Amino acid sequence: MGKVLYPMAEIMLLVLGGVLGGAERFVEIARWGEMKLNFLRRLLPYRDGIPSHDALNDLFNGLDHDAFRDCFVAWAESLRNGVPELGDSAGPEIVAIDGKTARFSSPAPPAPIGRSKTTFTGFSTSSSTTTYVAYAPDPDRRTSPSSNTWP
Repeated sequence: MGKVLYPMAEIMLLVLGGVLGGAERFVEIARWGEMKLNFLRRLLPYRDGIPSHDALNDLFNGLDHDAFRDCFVAWAESLRNGVPELGDSAGPEIVAIDGKTARFSSPAPPAPIGRSKTTFTGFSTSSSTTTYVAYAPDPDRRTSPSSNTWP
């Protein structure tokens, strides 16, 4: 196969998704992309598949880092356009989400995938409520949710 040119939007989605998924190196980002290719193709075509870790490394090493930072910050700030300040009821709602998995929380270590205790917390800026959801190990189901909401 000859040289492949990957669309920048596909590369940025891959890298952003991989980093949010816990990848720290280009090898891990490329591996994450291969595992999530069907998901990524729901968002963008990825006609040529996932770039190799070497291609990602070459691209990011060739970027002007200051210009990239400025563009990324401008893009992130553009997502906030029209978003109200905390307590303002006009405009779209922002929900902050955080998740944690307790390692070795399974009754029989090592914990199999999907068997560790995981908690998610969501905070709504418009209604100032926090939702807490805990997923505990259940041998008959992948997860067993329980939730509480605090105003």
